Amino acid sequence: KRANLYDADHYVIRPYTVHHCKSLVARLPSTAGSQPPRFFVSHWWGESVYDFICCVEQFVRDFGRNYNDDDDRRGGGMTADTPIWVCAYGNNQWDLSDITVDPRESGFTKAMKEAEGRTITILDTEGKVFTRIWCVYELHLTLTPQDGANDDSEKGIWAVYTAKKHTYDYDTVQE
Repeated sequence: KRANLYDADHYVIRPYTVHHCKSLVARLPSTAGSQPPRFFVSHWWGESVYDFICCVEQFVRDFGRNYNDDDDRRGGGMTADTPIWVCAYGNNQWDLSDITVDPRESGFTKAMKEAEGRTITILDTEGKVFTRIWCVYELHLTLTPQDGANDDSEKGIWAVYTAKKHTYDYDTVQE
């Protein structure tokens, strides 16, 4: 439960990708071809991988329903197979030239546009995610209208998940 993404990069991602020097996603046989992400995941590498997975699993349950256009707009219809963008897996750890001087041109910003401004923040137990400049930038892009738009409909959707165990029962929600 203590392994974090720095550990995953050292012991899993880099050893698996070293001979081809590509991203983990590009190397996995089940992920061939384009996979536009439904959501962008904002997090820091120091959180536990176990906590990260617990948060994503709960997120998929919470965003699984897709009964109407509003559910669809907010990213509903998630399943275990729906692509989400996680930098450690989507970025080529051997060539980080995609992290540019101008963050608006970075792979992070491009992935957020692909995800239509839908962002999940994984809130670690110490709240360090909000001390990381890239995470703050990602939150800014999510909550600020982009491309000169002025109305609230152009803002993204922000979901925050913590490793604290929680459940939500849609059967008790009154419509």
